[in-house]
Amino acid sequence: MQNISKISKISISISVLLLCAVVIYMALNVQEIEIDDQDLAGLGNSQEEPASQLLTENSQALEKAKTAENKVVRKISDVEYILGDFNAPIQIIVYDDFDNQFSADYFLVLKEVNNYFAEKVAIVFRHFPMRSHQNSAVAALASECAGEQDLFWEMAEKLFNSKLEGKLNEENVFVLAEAAEVDKDEFVECMRTKKYLEKIQNSITEADNLNVIGAPTTFINSIPYPGAYQFEDFVDSAGIERKGLRSIIEEELAKS
Repeated sequence: MQNISKISKISISISVLLLCAVVIYMALNVQEIEIDDQDLAGLGNSQEEPASQLLTENSQALEKAKTAENKVVRKISDVEYILGDFNAPIQIIVYDDFDNQFSADYFLVLKEVNNYFAEKVAIVFRHFPMRSHQNSAVAALASECAGEQDLFWEMAEKLFNSKLEGKLNEENVFVLAEAAEVDKDEFVECMRTKKYLEKIQNSITEADNLNVIGAPTTFINSIPYPGAYQFEDFVDSAGIERKGLRSIIEEELAKS
């Protein structure tokens, strides 16, 4: 019995050591991923603002978007990461930043939208990492590197949850990837080469051309809604009554 107990203890010890080795291996590779100022050229320059300020500036941002000439948000394509049904009557495109507190809160609202409307909505995430947020770029890269392994939304949820917990940083990105069960070698190589940096930069340029001024900015059937909206109707800090995403979507469904 003592021999069996010793064998069990040895097996557990080996398992723990192997797990630690994997996490350390992935974490050490963070040092190889350096995103310099040239890489960051074109990143959104918006500063993180209080939710109330974002809401009260909605009308200004909306007017800018409406008056932009020949600037229509690109339609959802089947090569993007879609939450919901690609052929849904409600097309929701979100330009967002993983290292933004309001975006992390807003992701919970988007999940509620997906659960409530199901096949009636298609939600697509597009990148708008802001220069003022230290971990925006590496988090965006991590989501894409997980995405090529069909784990984009799993990684996105972990990144946003990490932000809500105050734990999002470069080292933790690799721990999150391990938890999402990525192939570690493929993921590390993807991150090291910054494989999807150009895709992220193109998304930023696209957002700039649409007069996106901060994250999150949502387009619902091509209509822009800047700021972190709530699911239900609400009153903002200025005392202005605003429609929540449920009311907005239901109105759009009534048109179809």
